[in-house]
Amino acid sequence: MNLHQDRFQYIQEFCDQYIALKKVCSELGLRFGRCKECALAILKEKGMTEPSKQDINKTLDKLEEEHCAIIFVYKTNRQRYGKYLQQVENAPTTT
Repeated sequence: MNLHQDRFQYIQEFCDQYIALKKVCSELGLRFGRCKECALAILKEKGMTEPSKQDINKTLDKLEEEHCAIIFVYKTNRQRYGKYLQQVENAPTTT
């Protein structure tokens, strides 16, 4: 994942490029951010002690989407979007 937004590249172009790369990875069977133990921990926090396969897969899909969104933000041009990244990093977390 050496993909980074070029200095003069529009954010939409970079987003399209990122999505295309994500699709290639999916076609190759490469998946990121799909940790079953993390999904089970999240479901346990929600009070689900014996989740179904469907609940686990739904949580894994959500985790993967969130992971990809975080990677996208970190791959954007820091000079242009660094202040937004700092705001997100400094924002208080909610549970």
